[in-house]
This record gives sequence, structure tokens and C-alpha cells, in this order.
Amino acid sequence: MPLLEAVLVDFDGTLVDSELANASAYASALEEFGFLKEASEIIGVIAGRHWSQFLPIIMGEHYSVEIGKNISELKREIYPTFYAEITLNLPLLSLLETLKKTIPIAIVSNSTRESILKILNFLDIEHIFDQIISADDVSRPKPEPDMYEYALKQMGVSASGSLAFEDSTTGFLAAKAAGIPCINFSSYNF
Repeated sequence: MPLLEAVLVDFDGTLVDSELANASAYASALEEFGFLKEASEIIGVIAGRHWSQFLPIIMGEHYSVEIGKNISELKREIYPTFYAEITLNLPLLSLLETLKKTIPIAIVSNSTRESILKILNFLDIEHIFDQIISADDVSRPKPEPDMYEYALKQMGVSASGSLAFEDSTTGFLAAKAAGIPCINFSSYNF
């Protein structure tokens, strides 16, 4: 087995436990568009997915791409009001801080770069990451391998020499399809 060249870390649910905060923000945005859903009702539907994947499920026949984009934009605007509900996966952070001394670390997430950066800044941990690969960088989100393949290219590392940390089936499938070994290291394990 080759030496470890890079670590690729999922964001929501792996590095940070933001699932409830994310679901709460989406529930608020959905309410503004007349869809009354509790965060607890949608948390399982949105976990590990891009809004274009879960909003059609939540909204059913009322969904359209235009409404989905509007809900996603509103969610992004109000999300910072829910940051206090986000907790950091301290065991994973400790591991990443140790690994950072010798290898590059990247975030690979279905979230937008803007959302990731705001939370990293809020938690004061942005300095740990050499790259941020987000939904903004590829046309197909996880479970497609595009994000991981893009991350490997950007970092100049091999799939077999990299290691991914994920918490969802969507993420596992994406890493596996890109040929990257993957460890389940979710924020719910601590």
C-alpha cells in the first residue's frame, strides 16, 4: 500500500454535526414557501444530499427547479442564525491537526463553498484545510465520484494514496466510485 498522500473529509455529518442546524434552516426556508415541515421530519431525507436531490422528495409535485433554487438561496441567507447548533467533531479534528503536519487535507462536500467557509470561519478552523471541494466545483454531486475525482486532480494525489472520511451512504458511494478508501468517521460517533 502506498504512503498516505492526502486526506479528504466530508463536511456535514462528518467534520461537523450540522445536520439539525441544516434541517432547521431548510424547514424555515420551506415554511416561507408554504411548506410546513419540522426539522425532525426532513433531517433523514437531506442527510448527505444536495438540495437538488432532496427538495423534490420533500415537495413532491410542487417542486420545480426554480422554487428549489429560491428555497436553497433563502436557506443560505438564514443558515448563520443556526450556527450555534453546530458542533465540531473533536476526535476527527485532532486527527486532522496531527496529519496536517505532513500531508494535505481537503474538504469534499455537497455543500456550497460559501456555506463551508462561513462555518469554518465561525469555528475558527479554516487554517487546517488546503483545499475545499464543493458543489460549486462539479455538475454532479455525491454519490457521483466527480467531487472526489476533482479533489484528486486539484491536489495532485492518487486515489489509492488518499483516504476519505464520510458519514453517509452517498459519500461512501462517491469515494468508492473514485477508487478512494473510505472510513466511517461520523460526528455521531463521539
